[in-house]
Amino acid sequence: MIMWGIILILLSWSTNIPVEGINSVELKTKRNELNIYIKEYDNIEIKAEEPCLESQKLQDGRIELVFNEDAEVMLPGNLSVQISTVSGDIFIISAETLSVYPSYLEINSVSGDINITRMPPVSFAFKTVSGDITVEELLSVDTTSWSGHNGKIETVSGDIYLEPPLPYDLKIHTVSGDLHVEGKLVKKSKIQYRFETVSGETEIKTEEDSNLVVRVTQVPTRVGSLKGEKGVWITPGNSEIGGPFIYNRVDGISLGLALSKGGRDRISLGARYGFSSKRWSLWLGLRKMIIGPLFIHTSLYSRTATPDFWKMSLMENTIAAFLLSKDYYDYYRKEGFNAGAGIILPAFHIKLSYASEKFISLDKKTDWSLFYPKRPMRENPTLLDGYYKFITTQADFSRHPFTINFLLRKSINTPDNEKVYTGLMRVGFKEKIKRDMLLVSIISGASNTKDFPFGFRLGGIGTLPGYSTNQFITDRFALLRADYWLKIGGIHAIFFFDAAKIGSFEEPVKADVGLGLSPFADFSIRFVRNIEEEGEIRTYVRLSKRF
Repeated sequence: MIMWGIILILLSWSTNIPVEGINSVELKTKRNELNIYIKEYDNIEIKAEEPCLESQKLQDGRIELVFNEDAEVMLPGNLSVQISTVSGDIFIISAETLSVYPSYLEINSVSGDINITRMPPVSFAFKTVSGDITVEELLSVDTTSWSGHNGKIETVSGDIYLEPPLPYDLKIHTVSGDLHVEGKLVKKSKIQYRFETVSGETEIKTEEDSNLVVRVTQVPTRVGSLKGEKGVWITPGNSEIGGPFIYNRVDGISLGLALSKGGRDRISLGARYGFSSKRWSLWLGLRKMIIGPLFIHTSLYSRTATPDFWKMSLMENTIAAFLLSKDYYDYYRKEGFNAGAGIILPAFHIKLSYASEKFISLDKKTDWSLFYPKRPMRENPTLLDGYYKFITTQADFSRHPFTINFLLRKSINTPDNEKVYTGLMRVGFKEKIKRDMLLVSIISGASNTKDFPFGFRLGGIGTLPGYSTNQFITDRFALLRADYWLKIGGIHAIFFFDAAKIGSFEEPVKADVGLGLSPFADFSIRFVRNIEEEGEIRTYVRLSKRF
């Protein structure tokens, strides 16, 4: 009784809206949290700490409610429901005794999470940019009630958690968001999930004799509508040729396009032009499946390359260089070909390649940026120009919550006949903890030289943000990075820590610690200070999660 009294005091404002003549409801909010209860109500009832309705509009049997404060909303079960939010979280709970269900459920979000407890048998469409989607429990109903329904889920980087699996066919599309399914399928007939993703991972934990079939297709972004696996695709920004717009200090503005056609057998090509360097970058690749998961591949290229792909995304580096004259990558030119073979399995890829390449040093061609047109950019490092031959082994493993990436290059021939090897390994961990997220990355690198592009350069926002860009040049390192994203209302507070052993393990640890704030999507403002030197507090902006 005391607890209910406290709740009534906190929710001191309320209103009731009759639903006679209303068949659908649309709830809108920007950054406020909505707790929605679907029960056997005769009215729409709204409770909040203070007046929370910015506007309400009724037209043709549809009522639109716009909220400017956190609120609890009680809805009758017989309405079609549409919800839209920017960063506010959405919680939906169905009454255990609910016997009348919404005709349709649609939710659109940018960074707000979608959380549903006791999912009713209803067709639905959920769409987010970075918000996670979680379904916990199903409404206890006769299994025949789930027949005739379907669902569609779309997200860019938000993860999807279905516990237990929804007992009807689903179409799921993500760019980098992961799919987690766990529990017992209540329906005995075959259910199919079509999961199309660019780089998202899957974790399916159901009974061995489950009738759930999850068909995973890893795809780039298609020109036009999605129809199976075949067609023409625009390759994502981390491809050999990059995205349509790139800006850096060695090429300036660089415009291009990468296309690929086919399914598991694939042909890919790309071209781009740098307006400051007056250079073309070209790439052509072929992949042919031969026996089961075994494939052969070859590619030809003449392009600007970087060894710093692991530090930050190409998109984020482009924006930093274009706006602020902060180009964090270093570059060189490579021209040649590679060929090899590999294996593709659902959770594991491995590829062995031979490459014959000409390396060419690149000079800085521009200092311009939009906000700092006269701020000089760093000079680009030089390398030993000439012809190189390499054997490369590349492997990737993914099983939630872990990802492992491995790359090893060993020279067969170099211009000065000195043997060169370089290796890089990354272990990533990502786990959702209720409304929060823990991200951990361990990266280690080893080479027999510090020379560019085979050695490693640490320091700056892509590695150790508490230190200057490329402050440390080394032939070996081990780097730990950890982020904890704490959800507070419609925003995230970020606590992060970095520590590295650079060079000899007798050297002191380089470490920094910081705080950040993410008001929407993956954008964050961060404050960091290195521990070792007790240096100044540095402020910087990230446009994506660090890893």
